[in-house]
Amino acid sequence: MALNDLSTGDILDLNSDRTSNPLSRKLNKLLEARLDTDKETLDALKDLSTFFTENSIQNRRNLRSEIEKRSLKVNEEFLDSFRELKEGLDSLYEDVSAMNDCCNDMMNRLKVTKLQTHDLINETTKLQAESQKIQMKQEVAQAFLDTFHLTPEEVKVLRGSREGVLDENFFQALAKVKKIHNNCKVLLRISQQTAGIEIMESMALQQEAAYEHLYRWT
Repeated sequence: MALNDLSTGDILDLNSDRTSNPLSRKLNKLLEARLDTDKETLDALKDLSTFFTENSIQNRRNLRSEIEKRSLKVNEEFLDSFRELKEGLDSLYEDVSAMNDCCNDMMNRLKVTKLQTHDLINETTKLQAESQKIQMKQEVAQAFLDTFHLTPEEVKVLRGSREGVLDENFFQALAKVKKIHNNCKVLLRISQQTAGIEIMESMALQQEAAYEHLYRWT
């Protein structure tokens, strides 16, 4: 229904009811306004004219009801759209919460792993230190053996056999026996008297066996 299609009687009917009908008062206010310069109002009236195809008293009386129905429909559509948006936001919130829980779990695992790694590093450091100590003791022990003991081959050379001949190895072993015997004096001075005495006695026996071998050979 176009605004130009309103008759004078219709306008008078609206005026007579302006005090009791809010819709009539709004229409009267529109009729009194200058519409040629109000584009928004003109657009609204054009939309309003599409509500009915026939300008009848019944349609005009049902205008308010029709507007309210369309307004309700628009609100319902907006509510449906908003509901979809809310559901989307709720789903997003659940996803973010799940990711946050996963991140917290990973952080806790990293903390535990870090503590375990720290303990492992400390234990590894201790083991390395112990290994170095053991290696050092082995080196000291080996140096002690090289300095104060004869090898099985040297003992065999010194004792020899009845048919054995004397060679350079024999005299080198015999010289080592004398050197070890002299080195034992160092042990006697460093509170290692027992070891020193035992080694000196052992070297004395080896020296005696070497002299017997030398005597037999001559």
